[in-house]
Amino acid sequence: MNIIEELQWRDAIYQQTDAAGLKELTEKETYFIILWHGSNRR
Repeated sequence: MNIIEELQWRDAIYQQTDAAGLKELTEKETYFIILWHGSNRR
């Protein structure tokens, strides 16, 4: 399981850009991904 699949399994991904490209990227031996977490809680 890669980081994207793990976050999807946890329902932690609301929106993503280029899901197919991210899947292809995470299937490589090494990769670099920037994850951004935003919250509008007050």
